[in-house]
Amino acid sequence: MRTYNGWTNYETWRINLEFFDAYTAHDMAGETADEIAEELREIVDSYIDENTSSALVYGWAASFLNDVNYDEIAQAILDD
Repeated sequence: MRTYNGWTNYETWRINLEFFDAYTAHDMAGETADEIAEELREIVDSYIDENTSSALVYGWAASFLNDVNYDEIAQAILDD
């Protein structure tokens, strides 16, 4: 398994850095790690849907996002 900067992989590191680096457990008050992970996935999916008009680019983004470990990001938010 490849890792990147202490994260599962580059994709997870990059999405955390660009979308969720400033998130705290306070932002997700009362939610479980599973609920947070699902909310994070929805945030990114919504962003991609709203900002990608090309089917080709959407396919590339979807492929990249398939490798993101949202559970790891959620746990990092809770741990901070």
